[in-house]
Amino acid sequence: MLRRPCPLCGSSDFETIIELEAEEFCRPNWSYRSDFRSILGIGSSALFPIVRCRACSMVFASLLPSPDFLAALYDQVIEKEQCVAGSENRSSYARRLRYVAELLDLAPAGEPIRALDFGSGLGITLRILRACDVDGIGFDPSALRTTYSRESKVVIVADLEELRRHAPYAVIVLDNVLEHIPDPTLTMSMLREVSAKDAVAYVSVPPYERAFLQREVERQRRGEAQDMTLNPWEHLNYFSLKHLDALMLGGGFRRLTAVERTGAPVLGLRPEKRRGARWKNAAASALRLATYATRGDVLPTGEHAFYRRIP
Repeated sequence: MLRRPCPLCGSSDFETIIELEAEEFCRPNWSYRSDFRSILGIGSSALFPIVRCRACSMVFASLLPSPDFLAALYDQVIEKEQCVAGSENRSSYARRLRYVAELLDLAPAGEPIRALDFGSGLGITLRILRACDVDGIGFDPSALRTTYSRESKVVIVADLEELRRHAPYAVIVLDNVLEHIPDPTLTMSMLREVSAKDAVAYVSVPPYERAFLQREVERQRRGEAQDMTLNPWEHLNYFSLKHLDALMLGGGFRRLTAVERTGAPVLGLRPEKRRGARWKNAAASALRLATYATRGDVLPTGEHAFYRRIP
């Protein structure tokens, strides 16, 4: 593994937040084989640091796995049956249907839509796009995932030059992929090159705001299992919304506020059985409603964000 600079600003000045032994993040991961050490050649004393850049405060894994290591991880350590079960289910389809619906509403009007699912995985979103009469193309370097998805007759490419030949794309899907990419700044530069003038992008990343990360650090200190997203082999980048916006803006995309989108603003109302809980939830939602009325935005999160290409 190689040491890497900050993926956002390029600085090599950073502080260590947490060091993880493989067992700490492999044990909670239900998709990993139990013999991951022998497959990957990982000893029990190896530590994998997650650091914070002192220049821009971006959080990232400081060690970059080799391509061979990642190929073994994604195609051998992760069990195919578990991977499929985690995606081929009702909740996965429902989540994708919601963001695809808004993407198509936001897409440039008056012309056929060509979409790029970058990091397409098992091709589920591509199948949904095809059902909506969208010319969808996926990109994924994992042989296991592309072989599986091609059985559904969706178009998957593993070569960036081939991806460029199908451009431009009016819709771009980045669904839980930017956290995996060694150089997300370079990736966003490439995606701007292949995007249409008024392209819209959907982005979802695990939300790593400071409070959440601090809770994970405390859980490690207490010897408790950590969130599955804290994995320095798969997840190389840990985005807060601030850093996600900075990455996207540097790549020529600005985040759409609630008033610029087509979906109803999320105010945080939840079904609560207890009256006290309902009052508490209603009060918090009222504050969010006031924020929406004054600022035109509410509850922005990197888990569910839409961006428009800047001409």
